[in-house]
Amino acid sequence: WFGIAFFFLFLASIVVALVFEDEIGQQLVTQINKELINDLKVESFRLSLIKGFPNVDADLQNVVLPDSKEGVLLEAKRMSFKIGLLGLLTSNLKIKSVAIEDGALFVEIDRKGRANYLITKPNDTSTEMSFALSLDQAILEDIELIYIDERAKQEMKLQVEDATFSGKFNNEQFSLTSTADIYSNFVELDARRYFVGKDLGYNAKMYVDLENNFYEFQEVELAVAKNIFNIFGTLEPHANSTEFDLEVTSKKGSIESVIQLLPEEYQYLEGFASKGNFNLKAIVKGALN
Repeated sequence: WFGIAFFFLFLASIVVALVFEDEIGQQLVTQINKELINDLKVESFRLSLIKGFPNVDADLQNVVLPDSKEGVLLEAKRMSFKIGLLGLLTSNLKIKSVAIEDGALFVEIDRKGRANYLITKPNDTSTEMSFALSLDQAILEDIELIYIDERAKQEMKLQVEDATFSGKFNNEQFSLTSTADIYSNFVELDARRYFVGKDLGYNAKMYVDLENNFYEFQEVELAVAKNIFNIFGTLEPHANSTEFDLEVTSKKGSIESVIQLLPEEYQYLEGFASKGNFNLKAIVKGALN
């Protein structure tokens, strides 16, 4: 009986997907736009039940997400949402994960500290919603990331080849697990460029408290070229400063690879080689403003 019920449920879902595909796509985009200051723009929509079964993949093609400053925050050829199967048979769409592929993300903070990524409307608990965002996972594939902070004089251009973020993102406090493989075009700090043409990657476990703006680095392993760094401690962003209490260690590095990470004007030694392990311990503690 369970198998028969499951079969008819699956069959009903296929019928719903085939008959009401356009309506479901319109409902998904409409409910997302209710959360945004500016509307998400989508060229086409497609449902797939087989690939993500028992969930349903809702694929948005050629997506443009405006930022909060009359510009573009995100462009992507594909944005895929994973929806619970039962959600197709009700008016309540519950999104479990999102994957963004083949696009560009542009993040900007101007001289007055105004960020372009603040795109959601304030929460209104009095509004009855037919849309539930219970997001547990976010995936980025082949995304160009451009970050500019005019106030801090920071700029970076990265190619996110593959990144995964897992956690209960709809909660105020949650544990975050993330991994990523990244190619760095450059990271510019105060007119000096670092990590030019370098491979980066990380494995991270963090505690995030959005209500109190508090981030704890529990187990973070950062790979920069041939160096592996372990990061522990806390980070607390405030309105006019960021409070650091971090410890960075490395036990499996090489001196020549560290020299290669410095800006070009500091690379005095050519053809430098070394043997043995390079050990590093650094403490970052205090307020950056």
